[in-house]
Amino acid sequence: MLSGCILGWDPLHHRVDTDDTGSDTDDTGDTDDTGEEPRCPTIAIPSATITLDGMTADWDGIDPAIEDEQGDDSPSYVGDDLRALYVADGGTDLFLRIDLWESVNENFRNEDGGTEGRYRVNLPNDGPYVTLDAAVTFHETDGWVLGYTGSGTGSGLQGPEYVGVLGSVIEIGVPHAEIGNPTVLREIEALVENCCVQPWTELDIASCVTVEL
Repeated sequence: MLSGCILGWDPLHHRVDTDDTGSDTDDTGDTDDTGEEPRCPTIAIPSATITLDGMTADWDGIDPAIEDEQGDDSPSYVGDDLRALYVADGGTDLFLRIDLWESVNENFRNEDGGTEGRYRVNLPNDGPYVTLDAAVTFHETDGWVLGYTGSGTGSGLQGPEYVGVLGSVIEIGVPHAEIGNPTVLREIEALVENCCVQPWTELDIASCVTVEL
């Protein structure tokens, strides 16, 4: 039986904060009125045709967008130590690749009997969905899936067809149109979390980069 943990893309997850003046602000990563530099470097997204099979040959020539050191996961589970995040543009699709320092953990699942973990990428952007999350988890019947339980939005971005996993590599592919055709992905982060188990814990975080599409 599936648990109630929210996974996947959430077009309704739109966060607008206010500053001390009461004005609306968002997490854009742009310079502010003080001229401070953004906290994340900006890169142009490389183009590639990616097959979602966990194989890395079709990523040849693409450098990691983010790299993360080994052994900084805490507490430490098998398969929770992030190594790198890659991004690529397939024309009509956005591709993401998470590399780990060890093989993925099939006990990271959104159902009873597992440790209820997940692999997630935060994708704040300039499209209609200001914040987007892509989460991957293992399901006993369907294997590795994107947003198996969904976010209640009816986006359709749920299921195994959006994911390819092999060894220590997780690939995600989603149509640009399904996420509102953004032109900038701001302050991208990759995370491993033990979702739905109190206290909710981030086991490892790799951050951050801004990507121009």
